[in-house]
Amino acid sequence: AADVSIVAGSRATFILGPSDGFGARMRVALDSHPDGAGANVPQALPDAGLLVSSYDGLPAADFQRSTFYASVGNYCLRGTFPDPDFEAVVGHPVGQPVGNPLVVEPGSHTLTIHRASDEPGAIETCKSSPVAQAALEITAAGRAYAFLYAEPGKPGIRLLVVPFAD
Repeated sequence: AADVSIVAGSRATFILGPSDGFGARMRVALDSHPDGAGANVPQALPDAGLLVSSYDGLPAADFQRSTFYASVGNYCLRGTFPDPDFEAVVGHPVGQPVGNPLVVEPGSHTLTIHRASDEPGAIETCKSSPVAQAALEITAAGRAYAFLYAEPGKPGIRLLVVPFAD
């Protein structure tokens, strides 16, 4: 088993979320680790930006059955393993839900979050009304975090986008 303890040479992000009934939730995302195997954050892509997305900031009781997708244009963002054959059949890119690493064309964008369709078997196209938006600036081989969160006592979902400090 890989050593995933935080030791000299590690680079980690601590992600805090609302209480799950036992106290605040905390997750450690290891970007790098001396043994190389402990990192659990996807590495940058050479020709595209990578968006590491999370919904840890949403209260589980309110959003446990919700699925969200992200877009920066006409379609949902793809994951790191697209299926070109399936996309050829449906005629457009097929996105992956928030929580997966998402591929983004380099540039300045408005990142838009959409709640998934309730229609059984629907292929998400990110045409629904946005639930949150934020500016996203990303380069080829660049990475950014996108955090969905809710503020206690306030309606709606918020989105925070921050670049990795590579």
